[in-house]
Amino acid sequence: MKILFVSWHHLDGTAEGLASARVASALARRGHEVTLLTRKLLEPEPFNHLDLDRWGRLGALPHLLRGCTVEEKGWARAVAGKAAELGPFDVLHSRLNPAASHLAALEALKRIELPWCAYFSDPWPHHLYPEPYRFTVGPLSRRRLELALDAMLRRADSLMFPSGRLRDWLLSGQRERFRSKSFVAPHLGEEGAPSPTSKGHLHIRHAGFLMKERRIEPLLAALERLRPEVRNDLRVEFAGRYAVQPEASGIVSFEPSMPPDSVRGWMAGADVALLVEAALAEGIFFPSKLSDYMAGGRPILALSPRRGVTADLLAAGGGVLVEPEDEAGIAAALERLHGLWRAGRLAELAPRPEQAAAVLEDTVIPLYERAFEEARR
Repeated sequence: MKILFVSWHHLDGTAEGLASARVASALARRGHEVTLLTRKLLEPEPFNHLDLDRWGRLGALPHLLRGCTVEEKGWARAVAGKAAELGPFDVLHSRLNPAASHLAALEALKRIELPWCAYFSDPWPHHLYPEPYRFTVGPLSRRRLELALDAMLRRADSLMFPSGRLRDWLLSGQRERFRSKSFVAPHLGEEGAPSPTSKGHLHIRHAGFLMKERRIEPLLAALERLRPEVRNDLRVEFAGRYAVQPEASGIVSFEPSMPPDSVRGWMAGADVALLVEAALAEGIFFPSKLSDYMAGGRPILALSPRRGVTADLLAAGGGVLVEPEDEAGIAAALERLHGLWRAGRLAELAPRPEQAAAVLEDTVIPLYERAFEEARR
């Protein structure tokens, strides 16, 4: 299949940039001819790639009538022109976040006839995020952005989401009619991580950006509840960015952001993989790092809602789940992990082979292929 793959992000330090690159590479490995139109490329890839960051920036000024910045609008037009020049293709696949990729797809479809599969990694517009996420948007902007969303949903021939809960959240009310053309495919994880090499301490690690809603203060408070012998054995380590970084201590440390290869090596030294989510009533998000954690074979300490995507995935095992703001529960989970670690039994909480298989290429990419075939009907 000849696939036109449109993604604003690509190997640029963002979670979506890594997720998109993995999908494009996996599709190419399965024999598809992938042409990737993106904003920036940092590494060579095994498919046709065109960097469209050269069109010339006009500035990142918001534009109410367009529902996007001037920069994003210019990029979308560049994508449309290049798509018309390079075609024909069998299917168009675009990735959100951000919405610029879908806006570029809409621009391209004004010039060429092509089946379109649109992927949504998160709710959009951002004011559709559930509490406690809050985005200040005026009523006119809300209306303009939701009209753009409805245009995307109507025009797309198939839709993709990383979780059924996210799909049902976004495609609710009058948008529920679009569920019939929707597909769910989890984020791709990477398997084959080496065994932990750490000695002397129980290393609990988190990699990635933590928005202010994904708070680690309850975890820090839980550490203060632990017995001294447990605290002395723990090392809680973060790599990436944190919106409001607390002061580091002898137990908790912060590393700067790392390239993907470095992150994999760093996480390979973890005894436990840490996931921090916002205190949602329902966890609708599928954190992309969760796929890596499941495929990597480490027990997972998930500070996640009791009802949600992560809870669904870990219901069969694979780690310990605690509500994000339950300090006592987090402390009890740390005590449990420490006890198993001291007994040499931590592997009892590792994800099962079938859990890892659910996020690997042989399972995930056929779901994309089904969504592409649906778009072509």
